[in-house]
Amino acid sequence: MVSALSFSASLAFAEGEKAGRFEFSEFSLSPRAYLQEPGQDGFELKESWISFRWERDESLDAEIGLGSGDLIAPAIWFAPKAETVELTKAFIRAKTPYVHVRAGILEIPFGYEGAFPEWEWTMPITHVRENRWFIRRDYGIEFRSEHKPFLTTLTIHNGESATNDDGKLWVTGQWRFLTSDGIGLLGSGQVGNTKPESTQNSVAASQEGFVFDPTQSAKIRQLSIAVFRKWHRHLILAEYGRGDVLQNDDKN
Repeated sequence: MVSALSFSASLAFAEGEKAGRFEFSEFSLSPRAYLQEPGQDGFELKESWISFRWERDESLDAEIGLGSGDLIAPAIWFAPKAETVELTKAFIRAKTPYVHVRAGILEIPFGYEGAFPEWEWTMPITHVRENRWFIRRDYGIEFRSEHKPFLTTLTIHNGESATNDDGKLWVTGQWRFLTSDGIGLLGSGQVGNTKPESTQNSVAASQEGFVFDPTQSAKIRQLSIAVFRKWHRHLILAEYGRGDVLQNDDKN
């Protein structure tokens, strides 16, 4: 017996019907040069993107964006991908007075950096995010409820930042309290399972020293708590995080 749950959305407009409003929404360009050992110098494109937004009305909109491959690189538990220009954002969003639902390629809100878009970051990207300890973007569906100063999100996603090769889903939740003065409290949690089909080329152990066997199934769970104050281009941030990798009877 085979069962499946699927969803899809398509948009079409009759002749004479307004197609809504299209607008250019974001742009960032960050070419970089690196100097290493003799013969290892070069140039690269990081943290760069361009995106567009379409809005039919107050209840339905969509966004699509292209960017450098580091924006949608899979978490370190999975095999790295070649960094090319990729589709880094592509979702449709339905809004109600109580909850907003997005589906497609989404930003995954984990930790302080995951709670805000890249253009809003005040400090340079942290080591843990640059080295892919966390999922930055993924294919999935998000439920978002905001009643200021509170915001709650729940995202169900593939985990691999691509097609779901191992058939396992991840869940990421975030709760945020943010006042009009920029004083905030943030809690994030994430749990997911992996199988060797998607982790066999992982560099988690060799690159970052994790006790992780890519040939075995695993359960990964992590949390983050942050207290912060942000105003203009200033930020005071204290953040704590921890995580567990469970394989066989071992927890690391």
